[in-house]
Amino acid sequence: MHVDQLFPSRFLKASDIAGGDVVATIAAIVQEDVGEEIKPVPNFNEPSLKGLVLNRTNASIVAEVLGTSDTRAWVGRKIILYAAKTEFQGRRVPCVRVRDSRTAVDARSPSAITAPR
Repeated sequence: MHVDQLFPSRFLKASDIAGGDVVATIAAIVQEDVGEEIKPVPNFNEPSLKGLVLNRTNASIVAEVLGTSDTRAWVGRKIILYAAKTEFQGRRVPCVRVRDSRTAVDARSPSAITAPR
């Protein structure tokens, strides 16, 4: 059993998409209670994708690649999700990042996502 299966999350994690780029179509942006904060979470049309808790970095990237800071205009638009690493509290940790779907060369559909082993 993969260690991530021991700690399931209701939100998307880097390990969920570790195999490469994934195309995601934004269905809605909701506000979710995430620990001690309320954060924006885009939910996706693709049933295999969990919602992605947006930090300021990813929210800014989504706004930039979609050409608007108005989250209502994000609905129905496609983005690419991919696993990366970032610095957090002095350590390099896995994260989910966003890029423009128009730049994707070989993105997987979410149906190609499999659970970690």
